[in-house]
Amino acid sequence: MFRSLSRNADSPVAPPDVARSNLSAESTAEKATTSFALASATPHPLLVPAFQRLLVMQFFFGIAYSSFLILPKFLSSHLGASDGRIGLISAMFGLANVSIAWFVPRALRRLDVGGTARIACLIMGVASAGFALVQDTGVFAATFRAMQGVSWALMFSATSFAVTQFLPASRMARGIAISSGTTLLTNAIAPSLAEPMLSSFGPRVTFIAAAASAFVAVLFALRIPKTSEPHAKTNETRSSAPLPVKLLVSASVLGVACGVVFTFYQPLALSRGITRVADFLIGHTIAAVALRLLVGSLLEKLGARRMAGYSLCAYGIVVAVLATLSPGLLFPMGLAFGCVHGAFFPALMTLGLESATAAERPRVMTWINATFNVGLLVVAFLGPVANEYGYAALFVPVGLATTLTALAVFREPARIRT
Repeated sequence: MFRSLSRNADSPVAPPDVARSNLSAESTAEKATTSFALASATPHPLLVPAFQRLLVMQFFFGIAYSSFLILPKFLSSHLGASDGRIGLISAMFGLANVSIAWFVPRALRRLDVGGTARIACLIMGVASAGFALVQDTGVFAATFRAMQGVSWALMFSATSFAVTQFLPASRMARGIAISSGTTLLTNAIAPSLAEPMLSSFGPRVTFIAAAASAFVAVLFALRIPKTSEPHAKTNETRSSAPLPVKLLVSASVLGVACGVVFTFYQPLALSRGITRVADFLIGHTIAAVALRLLVGSLLEKLGARRMAGYSLCAYGIVVAVLATLSPGLLFPMGLAFGCVHGAFFPALMTLGLESATAAERPRVMTWINATFNVGLLVVAFLGPVANEYGYAALFVPVGLATTLTALAVFREPARIRT
């Protein structure tokens, strides 16, 4: 110790600001080393057994859910529905989502992830089978679509919360990308099977097959292990923590844009002589899944906020350009839409999870999903606009509003020069 003191006495003393800078640099380096070591020590999400079971269950549920991405074509070509009626039935999905937003966190607390997922799969199975009996665009079609909305709300929150429970924080962004990518994969597989089945065998066989997939998902939901409680008993009363308003605004605008695309691109394509509408969904899925494989590293490099801003801005541009759809462009436009959707959605979810404590995450993710579906509800009022003024009157203004929202919500704060 004395030799050390002697050396320090003989050596020049660093100024306080330099010393603090050195300490800060050493602390940053130590944190980076620790972070790298932790990331290297934690297993890849695909190697976690509980996460594997979650993905298999999501896949079969997603096949049932995604089979109804061709619902607008079924309503239009088989039941002769107008754009207004298609928009109304599609909006029932969002209305049901919003209506049970207060209940979903309570379901997670009482039933845990596995129980909530089982109920979601059962509801999806019953509603899908119900569509096999639908012969008009009346009450039954609206009711079954609303049941599917309830099912999706429960499944979305259950799987989002499960990712935070089954994986360490260092793998959360990658886990979100893989989990949402699994559902996206079914967006291509299910419609590419359901559309020819609908043409060859009719709606009864098509929708019964979707129901069977949902019931298979129930069996895998039984194998999902119990997670830790999302809420402690002391937190069972309603939380007073503020919700991330800017994220909710962006989620609602995303809902409008996404709802317009998925509800009206099929009638638009049919009106312009394009009969195979699944090509858009296939292109969308290929691009989105490919991007999800990279999204973990992109989130780490750009940051969730910057990635959300860039991708939502591009999202609006793609939606506006869809108004120019013509034969031969459906697949490329699906690719473009898949890129922007595949980039923005994981960034939004990551921002939502990062904005909340572990106990608050089910509530925050539920309300992000609910406000997304509030946006979907707007679709119910847009069908008459398309009937009266054409599809460009939908896609162009909605795309412009989406881009302007991105510029307003995710704008980088001005740096104060010193």
